Amino acid sequence: MKTAVNSNGDISFLYEKLMDSLECESYLKKDTWIFMESDVLKKNMKNNERIITISKNRSFDFTIIQNDKIRDEVKFFFAKQLMQDKMCPEINYLYSEFKRIFQYLSNEKFSHAQSLLNYDKEELLSDFRNTLERNQQSTTTIAKRINKNIKMDIYFVDSGILRSLKKMYDYLYQEIVENKKEYFERDKWVFSEMPFKVNLEDFSANKSISFTKIAQPGIKKMIKKLCWHELKMTVVRTAIMRVYSFTSFSRYLTKKFPFVNNVEDITYDMLHNYVAYLKTETGLGPATIKGRIEAVHKLFETIRFMKWAEIDPNVRIKSDDIVKVIDKTGDPYTEEELREINRHLDQVPIQIARLLCVLQYTGSRISEICSFKIENLRKSEDGRDYLTYRQFKTNKYNVIPVEGIVLELLTAAIKTSREYHGDRAIYIFSLENNKIIKPNLIDQKLKRLSYKWELKDKSGKPLNIKAHRFRDTVATNYAELGIDPIAISRLLGQKSVGVLKHYVEIHNDIYLDAMQPLLEKQSQMIKNIGHIEDVPKAEVEDTIAIPLPNGSCYKPASSGLCQHANCCYNCKMFQPDSKYIHVYKNHLLRARQDLDIAKLNGYDRILQINQDLEKSLIRIIEKVEEEGVL
Repeated sequence: MKTAVNSNGDISFLYEKLMDSLECESYLKKDTWIFMESDVLKKNMKNNERIITISKNRSFDFTIIQNDKIRDEVKFFFAKQLMQDKMCPEINYLYSEFKRIFQYLSNEKFSHAQSLLNYDKEELLSDFRNTLERNQQSTTTIAKRINKNIKMDIYFVDSGILRSLKKMYDYLYQEIVENKKEYFERDKWVFSEMPFKVNLEDFSANKSISFTKIAQPGIKKMIKKLCWHELKMTVVRTAIMRVYSFTSFSRYLTKKFPFVNNVEDITYDMLHNYVAYLKTETGLGPATIKGRIEAVHKLFETIRFMKWAEIDPNVRIKSDDIVKVIDKTGDPYTEEELREINRHLDQVPIQIARLLCVLQYTGSRISEICSFKIENLRKSEDGRDYLTYRQFKTNKYNVIPVEGIVLELLTAAIKTSREYHGDRAIYIFSLENNKIIKPNLIDQKLKRLSYKWELKDKSGKPLNIKAHRFRDTVATNYAELGIDPIAISRLLGQKSVGVLKHYVEIHNDIYLDAMQPLLEKQSQMIKNIGHIEDVPKAEVEDTIAIPLPNGSCYKPASSGLCQHANCCYNCKMFQPDSKYIHVYKNHLLRARQDLDIAKLNGYDRILQINQDLEKSLIRIIEKVEEEGVL
């Protein structure tokens, strides 16, 4: 195996420095670690009798590794990981695999090395793989995942023991080689360690960005300059998506034009061949193709504008080459799809179930609702509850009122988080690890749910439950109720009313036309929230039916204010109207949704209220449909 890096014994210095800092865990300085004698190694065994039982006689004997320099590197890796709480469960799960790595590293061929990094990583892994195969030990394992079509994909990945050796090598390389470089020169940027503040969303699954898969050194430098520039101005996901796109571009260049190393080497034909390749050979969707073309376009235009390199003016991607993506209208769930989802939410962790229930009412972005903090739920001076939170997309704060079942869900979620973590609880919807629930975890849970219970969509195909479709559903429900678009956009936290066309699917224009006269009145009501003096008052006593957004009220005005507001459907003085039948059906859908969620969470009071409401709405709809009430 060829030499890759000469560490010159730097790991010994790093190891000693680390050991000196472990005042509470001097045990890790030893060459043999007995699991039940080390506080750090016992961390993951608390209240787990099975692990405690199998761990009683376990130990790591590093003396088997004859080369003391490599031994120090291995101890350094394990000690650092353990002190960061990154490997406590893995220590037990991969106990036998780690011991086989020690045996491999005790081989005579490592006896004179100054560092494990003296060996090329790929050659080291290949040699270890051959060693395992000679000993008839597995080098692959089966992995499974559920795809977007809700079908099970089965594929092979490297076994845990191979991944562990790779992880060890990569970590040592980062500590010994990469961390010596100026931050820009490193191939992995950890956002929290960068020399300037990065706009990192709490929910982001990516805490770092890696350029290791960009094969061309000169092109990599330009890509890093672009990402460095953009990270100072925008959220991290922009740079992350750019690197995904640039990795694709780098792979293409490696395969088709292996001699290319710098942006100056790229010709007009190369760029346009890449565009053609994306459009005709990859099978990617229009939005993905557009993103990859735009990334390369942005790179070349920025290089040209910032004068980072001299590029031929003709080497550019024209605007005509960028794929035009037609914006789709909303794709809301049907009533039956929603009920199917809600009937099975007890199969996911209760905090995720509550989060999804709140999502069905508020229409918030999944990334935002995941990051709701306990402090975001507040009370106004008049005692009303509301949520205030920062929108990552617009970088502005949004405020939405909460009551009823939504308030119950939020309160229950906070109670559970505090039961888990006490005063250390941060997020409304947190699991046992006191960390934010990531959107990709929710996506995985929902795919497994649909796969296990064979849920179907309206066309009879497997139902791919996407969190964003709840937002479409809420927006569509608001629109069908005739709520002012400005109010909808504010409730959903949109920048402008125009964005609503991407979320709203209007099922019945007739009913919206019928409710059009109410829009101005509703808009005024929304504007008057908190400003009672601006609410229009009747100048004379009404002697006729009072018009409502969903019918008429025959309560005499002289009898004073109604003591049962919001209970019209159960009131004998309420008169339904056939032109509002779509509103009644929409309210019935919401009542049934409330029923499902109340059953899931054990909210008996809300369950009874909505059972009564469901009966009243069914009676009203039947009366209107059969008799044609006017």
